[in-house]
Amino acid sequence: MFKKKETIPEDSGTGEMTKLLKPTKVKRLRKGKIRITFIWILFLVGFIYAVYRNYTTVDTHTIVEREVVIAEIVDTSALISFVTNFAETYYAWDNTPTNLQKRFQQLELYMTEDLLRLNTGSISPGIHESAVVTNVQTWGIEKRDINTFNVWFTVNQRLEFAPPSTTNQREQLPESNQQESLHESNGQEPLLEYFPQERLIEYKNISSSFQIDVHVEIDGSMIVITNPTLHPFPMRSDFSPDTSSTNSNVTNEVIRDVEYFLESFFRLYPTLTEREMVHYVRDNALPVLQMERFEFDSFQRIVIQGSENEEQVRVMLIARFNDAMTNMTQLSQYDLLLEQNGSWSIIYDLSSRGNHAHENFKEE
Repeated sequence: MFKKKETIPEDSGTGEMTKLLKPTKVKRLRKGKIRITFIWILFLVGFIYAVYRNYTTVDTHTIVEREVVIAEIVDTSALISFVTNFAETYYAWDNTPTNLQKRFQQLELYMTEDLLRLNTGSISPGIHESAVVTNVQTWGIEKRDINTFNVWFTVNQRLEFAPPSTTNQREQLPESNQQESLHESNGQEPLLEYFPQERLIEYKNISSSFQIDVHVEIDGSMIVITNPTLHPFPMRSDFSPDTSSTNSNVTNEVIRDVEYFLESFFRLYPTLTEREMVHYVRDNALPVLQMERFEFDSFQRIVIQGSENEEQVRVMLIARFNDAMTNMTQLSQYDLLLEQNGSWSIIYDLSSRGNHAHENFKEE
């Protein structure tokens, strides 16, 4: 507990002592203690800070998400049938109160109660027209949410116009429909008899375009939840494909040979068997037809283009066939890649693959 005090001998000559060693030892011990103390303080501060951060900071994790789009195939055949039946009921009526009431009862199978109340009285019993639906076409189906689909359709109707019932009263008959006959009767004045002309019915065909929302349950039950709303008719596209011309780099000899080969092939094509096709077509580039009623007549149009490969040409043509059964002219359009390997043969049908050029074909 107590350290023994050491005596330091004095040097007799100079008076110097060994005290030089003692201060050196004390300094070394102080530096070591300071260093160790500093390390401990640093450690404690770091530990306390780590504990503080552990309780105060938000625990975050980096999550890498990858969105995978999976095409969902939805069978809409039942939906199309439902909308077709609804349109045939909604847009058809007769001008009698009994038939109008029957139509309203049939609409209960398709529409919500709110829509039924909304459509009450939409067709007046006193109208002189009746309507028959001749055609319903579905043009588009869009999924609104999980159970709701928007359907765009067109309706063709035939309206029947029936004039009001004619009577024998003269004031209700036009003069053109009155026929008079005079009868002598016991010296009395002549009597007028009126014979009304037979009623005529006029017809008119109209087309309309609408859209509705249909709610579809998991079990397949459906109901119309929005009233038919006007929608634009499908528009005609102004797109026109490029009508290429015969490439000037193709020699007249090649043109004659290709035209002769194709004419020979198409004269036989409707009746060729699979075994006979191999003499004209490579790797099943064209299907076997086996339709004897079609007879080749001529080429309506033929365009021949050369390529970097001198042995290949691209031919765009319209072949004219006569149908012996219907007496109709059938125009068939082809986009073919031909190759000469001793003789010409068809190696690819570009028209059956989205009209994209073959990877080995490069136009000059």
